[in-house]
Amino acid sequence: MKISRPFHQDDPDDPNKGHYEFLSREIKRPTEAELVVDQTFSFAQSFPITLDRAHLQFVGSCLPYCWRFEEKEVAFDSQARPLALLSVGFTGPQDNQRAVNLRKRDTFCQLIEQQFNPRPVFSEFVLDHTFWALIDVERGEVLGVTALSRLSESSEGSRFFEEAALVLQVHSKTTKIGGLEVGISESCGDAFPGGNPNYVTVETGTINLPKEGILSLAVSGRFRADIDPLVSSDFALSTTDFQRPFVYYVDNDTQRNLAIQLSTPISHLVSFPSDTPLPGASQTHIIRPSRGGSPEVPLLFTRNNPASGLEEGTLLRWSPQSPSDTALALPDKLPPADIYELSFTTSGAALLEGEAFLDDFERFTFLVDFAQKITQKFINTDQLFLRQEGYLLLDPKFLYNVNDLRFHTLDPSLRATALPRRLATTPENFFPGSVYHVVRLH
Repeated sequence: MKISRPFHQDDPDDPNKGHYEFLSREIKRPTEAELVVDQTFSFAQSFPITLDRAHLQFVGSCLPYCWRFEEKEVAFDSQARPLALLSVGFTGPQDNQRAVNLRKRDTFCQLIEQQFNPRPVFSEFVLDHTFWALIDVERGEVLGVTALSRLSESSEGSRFFEEAALVLQVHSKTTKIGGLEVGISESCGDAFPGGNPNYVTVETGTINLPKEGILSLAVSGRFRADIDPLVSSDFALSTTDFQRPFVYYVDNDTQRNLAIQLSTPISHLVSFPSDTPLPGASQTHIIRPSRGGSPEVPLLFTRNNPASGLEEGTLLRWSPQSPSDTALALPDKLPPADIYELSFTTSGAALLEGEAFLDDFERFTFLVDFAQKITQKFINTDQLFLRQEGYLLLDPKFLYNVNDLRFHTLDPSLRATALPRRLATTPENFFPGSVYHVVRLH
């Protein structure tokens, strides 16, 4: 901003007595963003995975990892030994925080550090490196892991403290014409225009801010050799320009907000496979004996399609102890959806639940037949999942409803069958109104 102030002589007998009057003000738009802090921090850690209490989720620390299992992820093998399916998730290095002092110009336009308000810089893993491990609980033995024995991630990122560090400062040059203070003086100070909501906002130019987000990423060992080619661990980085107006001056004379367009290129991760259940979701992984008596685990992998923004699902039958038996449950990917969850699995089938927000909202359930490698789609008129209607999938491939106590057909009609047959009326000394029946599972 340039300001002109000519000297006005108040005493005709003394040329040095007088005052400076405001003559004109010239507002120049910002042409660039001054990067006053450019600092690099390094984070690194190597660690083994130990299933101990110190890293048990909700009990110990989740740095640099934590593990968990659910009650539904416990079963028996062919010899009646208890097995458990555990998930291990990474968060970030234990030494994951640094501090940086921001800087700005004082009234004399000199850069000074703001030591009173340091900003934290955190490190975290880019990918959600959740992997699964099948454990023989009785023997304390790991039967299989979805990842390789060594998993590594190396990344470089940039963070711009826009919420705190994007400071608008006015650099003023005041020219005094005549008098004892003749000359040019400079000063700097914060400006908080904010914009007047009743004024028209006029954009006068564009400023390109530094690139932020994920600048580079290298990952190895995320999936075992029998899993990787089936779900593809490839990922891609994409850059999106984020633009928004920033008001730098409110012109009350013309009733305009003068703004500059700020453009920030943000690099982010797209199209990567994930097998992590959503927190609180009903997704379960039921372990069951499989070919040759070895356990098998159905795993649902999803990958976001950058073009459509929808999830593409791949259902995998993972054999922890026999990698050559690991195979796709379906030859093709599941139809695109916004959300997929794996709700029930048995030795012969699986129930998948999905939601799609395309032309209309649709909530559906897929029955996947492992033997025939086909799917049957169910759409409830009440937009409820079969699970929400009281349906259970029982081994090997029976659809049972806990509300009417009947087995139902596997076609879209979901017609109730006569099975299971009800037993005789209960004796009088039983609890009033009670009934009992037999369900054959094997």
